[in-house]
Amino acid sequence: MKRQIITFVLIFGCLQQISLSQTQKSATDWYKSALDKYYHNDYQGAIADYDTAISLRPDFYLAFSSRGLAKSNLEDFQGALADCNKAIKLKPDFAEAYNNRGIAKSGLEDYQGAIADWTKAIKLKPDNASAYNNRGNAKERLKDYLGAVLDYNRAISINPDNAGAYANRGASYLGLNLKDKALEDFNRATMRGHDVPQELLDKCKVDVDTTKGNVSVDTTK
Repeated sequence: MKRQIITFVLIFGCLQQISLSQTQKSATDWYKSALDKYYHNDYQGAIADYDTAISLRPDFYLAFSSRGLAKSNLEDFQGALADCNKAIKLKPDFAEAYNNRGIAKSGLEDYQGAIADWTKAIKLKPDNASAYNNRGNAKERLKDYLGAVLDYNRAISINPDNAGAYANRGASYLGLNLKDKALEDFNRATMRGHDVPQELLDKCKVDVDTTKGNVSVDTTK
């Protein structure tokens, strides 16, 4: 009888271990859960899951980079910067970490630093439409409208359905006083589901007086 009890306890203990191993999540599982929450705009929930993933795998550069992006969405740009720095330290050739760090730097109004990061991201991944679009945004903030248009051109050539890139390029065309081109891009953005602010559309209205100031600019280089 005693032997039967011992055998039962051992079997029960093994079953408990099997049950725990089946329910225990890995770092990758927590990372996937975080991504799902991020794409449903639950940034706090995503950060909590990234925290768990990183606690299980301290060298999980993907989780650091992605947590940084989630923090940027909550305007915790300093926290985002620290996470992206860690991701880059762990994997210096990870393009997306530079892209996400650029977003953090832009949020801190370090536009030159952001441009440097997006340039690095593009060097590591030349077909990175997001990095081109983001770099264009920073150049537009610095009133380098032509440089911005050229970056948006590249982003659109990589992803022709990028509605935001059309809207952004339209805004830069306005900076160059190319109102007809701006309106064309705003229409393209609208057709792709992007809401263009009415104030930008109003600025595209051209009359006899304003057309005298229009200049020809090569925006195709």
